[in-house]
Amino acid sequence: MKCYLLLGATTISPMLLKLVLLGLTVVMLGTLLRQLRQPYILAYILAGVLLGPEGMAIITDKVLIDHLGEMGLILLLFFIGMEVDLPNLLSFWKPAVLGTALQIGGSLLAAYLVGTLMGWSPGLMVLMGFILSL
Repeated sequence: MKCYLLLGATTISPMLLKLVLLGLTVVMLGTLLRQLRQPYILAYILAGVLLGPEGMAIITDKVLIDHLGEMGLILLLFFIGMEVDLPNLLSFWKPAVLGTALQIGGSLLAAYLVGTLMGWSPGLMVLMGFILSL
């Protein structure tokens, strides 16, 4: 499928058109949801549902959907990082560090106890402890 510009014979990639449509859908939904005092993340979710394979099936390429999902996750983490107030976070560092240390230590202990009963190697116990702490 080739799409031609009105001013010349230059072709536009169908994938690019889908990405533009996705962007416009997010902007329109974001504007609507902003008026309703809802978070922008809902616009991204709704756009994915509307344009994805379970909605209007405009974007059905699984590889493209995987890449868009990865890019969306990276952008989400970036925007969450922009919202973090560093001085406020640093003022409460002790409970965060203590809670994290207790969680990891407890997970490692639980994995050690289960691993001892199951006959796991020490490396597997440590790996399972860190997985459990996540």
